[in-house]
Amino acid sequence: MQTATVNTFKAFVLTCLCHRCFYEHSRKSAEGLFAYAGGPPLRAEAMRESLVAVGRWGIDAEGWEALCVGGKILIDAICDGIEKADACVAEVSSMNPNVLFEAGYAIALGKSLYLALDETDEDANRAWSGLAMLDTIGRLNYGGNSERLAEQVASHMSENPLPLIDALLAGGRPKEANAIFAPAVPHKFNAADRLERLLERKTHLRLLASQDDLALAGLRYYVHEIYRSSAAVMHFMAPSRVRTQGHNARLSLLAGIAHGLKIPLLMVAESGFQTPLDYKDLLFVYSSTAQLTERVETWLASLPTPQGSNRLIANEGVVGV
Repeated sequence: MQTATVNTFKAFVLTCLCHRCFYEHSRKSAEGLFAYAGGPPLRAEAMRESLVAVGRWGIDAEGWEALCVGGKILIDAICDGIEKADACVAEVSSMNPNVLFEAGYAIALGKSLYLALDETDEDANRAWSGLAMLDTIGRLNYGGNSERLAEQVASHMSENPLPLIDALLAGGRPKEANAIFAPAVPHKFNAADRLERLLERKTHLRLLASQDDLALAGLRYYVHEIYRSSAAVMHFMAPSRVRTQGHNARLSLLAGIAHGLKIPLLMVAESGFQTPLDYKDLLFVYSSTAQLTERVETWLASLPTPQGSNRLIANEGVVGV
């Protein structure tokens, strides 16, 4: 009888120890995804070396390059990688639109987000200054040094901060049927003017941020506007236009947030806008105004019926411009 009791006690102790070891392992082996641009080469190299360095701090991390499928970077693979991660490290020195989209997606999913900036690069500092809405998030200055970045990431990940999205959504308004988040572009070139008129003539739609300059309001304001929307249309400019970098960077971050919040999203871009990321049906690059308006019309007509509404979001209003 005593032998049986002792054996039962030993089994209990071993079970507890196994559970404790599992807990300790789970607690220490955090998952992280590193998002960074493919160039300049030395910066991308520093990020790849940071991936190795954080491993020495007990962090299991991977970069976007590990998610390539057949030489292509698929948006679904990137989003799936972010969903599985505890945290996302986004290198934003070049304000790469793909990286900012991924950062926005991570914010919406409630992930810990760390923006890495090489503050020794003058162009990076200028780009950061021109994107004021990122001040809400903060940044890690790593000076282009992979070991320094790895140490900072490990230190911050050990703190388990509250999700940024909770603070950004606090005080927000509920979702509105037929509300479209459609921020304006800085210039009224022909296609931009035609798209704006198309949306305005659909009188059943409530347009949010349609007259806003994205350089003025803070991130919290735009997150509120996106959250109350039933869909979002985001218009990217060609690289040659004045103020393109700042506009496209802000829009990329907001597009990632919209996608992460599961809001139907259409990104449209002028011919010349290039991205190595395969966005599938989320992005449409147009070479004529007719192509743009036709695509937007078709997309609006495909949207589901909003809650509390007995019609499709695009079933009414004037077709065309």
